[in-house]
Amino acid sequence: MKTYQRQLVPQDVLFLRDARPMEASDAGCGANWPRPDQLWNALIHQMHRLWPERQTWEGEAHRKRQEEQGGNRHSSDRFGALQTVGPFPLYKNMVFFPCPLDLSGGEDAPFQPMQLVPGVGTDLPKPLKYAFSNTVLGKQTLPAWISLKQYLQYLKGESFQMEKISLYDVERNIGIAIDSETGTTKEGQIYQAEYLRLREGAGLAFLASCEIKPKGGSGLVDVLGKISLPSSLIIGGQQGIAHVLPSAWKLPGVQMPALDEKPLLLRWTLLSPAIFPKIEADASRNLTGHHGGWLPS
Repeated sequence: MKTYQRQLVPQDVLFLRDARPMEASDAGCGANWPRPDQLWNALIHQMHRLWPERQTWEGEAHRKRQEEQGGNRHSSDRFGALQTVGPFPLYKNMVFFPCPLDLSGGEDAPFQPMQLVPGVGTDLPKPLKYAFSNTVLGKQTLPAWISLKQYLQYLKGESFQMEKISLYDVERNIGIAIDSETGTTKEGQIYQAEYLRLREGAGLAFLASCEIKPKGGSGLVDVLGKISLPSSLIIGGQQGIAHVLPSAWKLPGVQMPALDEKPLLLRWTLLSPAIFPKIEADASRNLTGHHGGWLPS
């Protein structure tokens, strides 16, 4: 599968709302970092704008069976093979990742992974036996992001000094409500909203792939390879425009530990939010059931 390294460079502020309402004195909280689903939706909408009609290289349309239609029988499922990773902050060619919560440290102390201690006398459920303990006493404030260099040090269990880098700012503006029917302003109805503005030299790094197998054809078609760069992308609310550019950033590489007779402790560290699907047990396929949710097992 062909995977592309890309970066988004916003041309202005971005409005990326959460679920909180924009009413009365509540500000429209739109200065959030883009979620993975917002990036995915922005990319697939870009494809539909580029090719509003089915292309010959897509092959014949897939006719859904009754059980496949569900409540969205008019969905075409075009470009459904799109897969993305990210977005992550990219600043002067250095990618940043979410700060792991099992770090401890402070302004006057280097950051280092928490200590692994036996969970004796705790309410840890079986088969969990260990807990994490801070190496620095007192309240700590972790940064939102750490650089790739620092993340690699974290994976090796090394301590490091935190670099203070401002990646983006929050801007708050006042607006007037618009009547959707007349297109005019609503008298006496104003609102305030927060926007995300990236600093000079900052962008959004992501990986993407989309290879489809045309019905009735042979081989795979690389959809992303057909999009010329730079290209424009609408992401978030209020028609936020960003340019898609090639990039050369990398995910942190991790070597698997050597298997020997010693007990092996595993740790899950997520670079982005994850949700695991519910899987029904199937003895004929040697599948163990999984309840789904945020737990991997």
